[in-house]
Amino acid sequence: MDEPHEPRSGRVPARLERLFSELLKEQPTRYARRYVRESALVVMTLLLAPESGCGEALAHLLVADDSAFFGALHDDLVLRVRKWRAGTFAIARQEAREELIGAQTMRLLSAVSPREAIEEAYDQLLRMIPQLSKDNEALITLIKKRGRSKADLQNLRAQRESLEPSDLATAMDAAIVAVGCAYANHPINKLRQGRLVPARFDIRQVNIEAPRRNP
Repeated sequence: MDEPHEPRSGRVPARLERLFSELLKEQPTRYARRYVRESALVVMTLLLAPESGCGEALAHLLVADDSAFFGALHDDLVLRVRKWRAGTFAIARQEAREELIGAQTMRLLSAVSPREAIEEAYDQLLRMIPQLSKDNEALITLIKKRGRSKADLQNLRAQRESLEPSDLATAMDAAIVAVGCAYANHPINKLRQGRLVPARFDIRQVNIEAPRRNP
C-alpha cells in the first residue's frame, strides 16, 4: 500500500518480488498484525498454485525450497493451504457428482492433487466396466490396472481413439488428463515434498466438517 500506483506494470514478477520481500521481512508482535501477515502468506500461496492459473515459470521465480518464503510458511500455514485446496477439490468433485467428471473438471482436480485426480478418474472408469462387452477385454484390463506410467497413458490414448462419442469416451478423456499429470512438477505441488497437496484424508475431512472457506 505504500508503493506508488504503477498502472502500466500490472502484476509483473518484479512487483510481486518486492511484495514478497516486504512481507517476509515483517516480524510483527501484535496478534492482529501477525494474523494479517499469515493470512496474506496463505492467500499468496493459493494464488501461486496451478489451479489459480499461475504458470510454473512465475512460481519458480517466487517460491523454492531454499527461498525465504519457504521458511516463512510454517506448519500451521501449510495446513491452512492444504485444507483450502482440499475444499477446492471436494467442491469441484461435488459439482460433477450428478454427471461424469469431464476433462475440464479433471484438469482442475489434477492441478490441486495429481494423485487423487488419477484415483477419481479410474474410479469413474471402473463403474463403467459392467456396461462393457467381452470385446472390450483389453480396455477392461487397462482400467483395472490403474496404470500411471507413460506407457499406460499411451495405451489410454490408443483405446480412446477407437471410441465413438459416449460417456465412456468422456471418462477416458478425463483419465488421459489425470494420468498425464501436467501439474505434478509445479513448484507449489513440489514444495515441502508435496505437503501442500491435499491427500484423500484431507478431502474426506472437508466433506465431513464442511469448514467455512476462509483462508
